[in-house]
Amino acid sequence: MRRGILGLALLALMFAFTGNVLAQAATPVTLEFAQWWEPELPAGEFRALIDEFEAQNPGITVTLLSGPYSTTRDQIIAGAATGTLPDVVGLDGAWVSDLVRQRAITSLSALMDEAGFDDAELAAQIQLGGATYMIPVVNFVYPVFVNLDLLEQAGVAAPPTTRSEFAEAAAKIAEAAPGVAGWALPLSMEQPNGIQNDVMSWVWASGGSMLDDGQPNLVGNQDIIDVVEFIKDLRDAGVLALGRSRCASRTRSRSSSTSASAWS
Repeated sequence: MRRGILGLALLALMFAFTGNVLAQAATPVTLEFAQWWEPELPAGEFRALIDEFEAQNPGITVTLLSGPYSTTRDQIIAGAATGTLPDVVGLDGAWVSDLVRQRAITSLSALMDEAGFDDAELAAQIQLGGATYMIPVVNFVYPVFVNLDLLEQAGVAAPPTTRSEFAEAAAKIAEAAPGVAGWALPLSMEQPNGIQNDVMSWVWASGGSMLDDGQPNLVGNQDIIDVVEFIKDLRDAGVLALGRSRCASRTRSRSSSTSASAWS
């Protein structure tokens, strides 16, 4: 599943808020919920969560509007523009700012206050203007896939743990064999989200952020500047795989074949 989704635990939390508001309704209520999680989870698991919610909140029925990630995104953006969004939507963090500016999604802070929920229990909140609009309950790691054969051939004893070690190891690998790059960075003009996922992860892993008080903070952000300069230095040093070809890499593999890069 993709990184930064609203989270299954948050789903239960949001429906709990909705349940508190609607529990007093005199007539049954149907909620439409648009997301891409049901197709990505094992068959029946997401529906089972909804069934559990419905059992705990008699009179509330949830209709799932499920589709692929890209289709769901397009539907949410179109719904925001036309005022036809479903009652509940799954979010990618990259959409929050635009949706808030359009006043398309409501403040979770207001819902939490109304439900009497203590937000100190939350590990993180995505806020704009002091109000919470998304809670990233589910978090995903950003793995580095390592070709141990290439590391061994270059005399690198173990995968690096710091940026300086990474740069040094990538240089050794690039020097060890013609046509081999030390690092493959999978960016694409067609899918620019690679910048967020594969570049910004270096910032997040070091405790940095793209935001300041819930607002975009890119200009003059030294954490981001350092990462961009780090990647540029690797490219200038000739250790970064160029072009659009995809490279096969292995994690802890021991094979006679070689890949075009040590990391991806």
